[in-house]
Amino acid sequence: MKRFAFLSFTIATLIAPIQVQAQQHPVQQNAISTGPGRDLSAFVKHWETFQAHQFQDSIGYGTRPHPGETSISEPEAARRLDEELARDRAKIEQLNPQLPEGAKKALTSLLYNLGGDVNKLKEHGMANAIAAGDVEAMKKAHVEFSHTHGPQGKVDPELRDRRIDELGFYNEGDSPAANSVAPIQVQAQHPVQQKVISTGPGRDLSAFVKHWETFQPHPFQDIGGANIGYGTRPHPGETSISEPEAARRLDEELARDRAEIERLNPQLPEGAKKALTSLLYNLGGDVNRLKEHGMANAIASGDVEAMKKAHVEFSHIHGPQGKVEPGLRDRRIDELGFYNEGDSPAANSESCKPILVTQQIQQINSAYEGQCRP
Repeated sequence: MKRFAFLSFTIATLIAPIQVQAQQHPVQQNAISTGPGRDLSAFVKHWETFQAHQFQDSIGYGTRPHPGETSISEPEAARRLDEELARDRAKIEQLNPQLPEGAKKALTSLLYNLGGDVNKLKEHGMANAIAAGDVEAMKKAHVEFSHTHGPQGKVDPELRDRRIDELGFYNEGDSPAANSVAPIQVQAQHPVQQKVISTGPGRDLSAFVKHWETFQPHPFQDIGGANIGYGTRPHPGETSISEPEAARRLDEELARDRAEIERLNPQLPEGAKKALTSLLYNLGGDVNRLKEHGMANAIASGDVEAMKKAHVEFSHIHGPQGKVEPGLRDRRIDELGFYNEGDSPAANSESCKPILVTQQIQQINSAYEGQCRP
């Protein structure tokens, strides 16, 4: 059963009860997925998959079977799914009607996966985040709903992947400022033309990276060495930089990294290119680092879902076995939103066909050999 309604609630005494009146009857479907972006009903269908016969304690797209029911048609299963999504959307609206549309969709999907049990939103600090309208706190809490049997339970890989996919909803129509958390400093190098940085709709990539880097007018030490401005290398003897010059260098290096992603697989969706450009900038433009966590193969095959899973893993310092750095983790989560810009659930599925796999794996393996920076 993919809904995992059995996730246990263990910290009820820490937060006051949430009073929500569950709806007993169907609600109009048009309340489910208003606003631009991915269709929520199609998204949940993609994750639930249709089951014509009862499995465990569910049927269809993960709804409860009627007494004595042993089979269901797909249209009826879809109707029940939409009714329950509308029910869960109404509960989210009641908790905080001022939330951004993307947050409401992400939380509706989560609540459906929790069997509509609003009390489970008390776990991981989600209840407080919803009440405060703190989108960043919601995103951090959202990922934590990857555990079976409550907050201390084992992380289930399928739940984790679904949570990661749901995070994309939070960024629908939001600006970089709305998706802020504490910044992390990085490095980059060598200019290329700016005009290829952030084509296509959605969040502006330059503004996004500026938000995460924060401007530093004087040299500072980062994990990879000395940086200045928005995380670029200082020139020899340079002791200060103006913000306009720092922004110019940032855009040049983003263009350089975008060109590398284009070279590795020009057929990637625009959102994936932006996410990977931001990641590569944060890796100092070192294309060899994309071999980690299976990212090279995912890029070569055009497998967006595999890219998203690998993307989150670039939260470690000093390589794949290093410690997870909270600032890096939060930045990776924020970058995930780019993957969903203008994409449909089908476009984000693991069934995407490979694109020039052998050739592009060879490109990644050969690019910049021996040029890794400390």
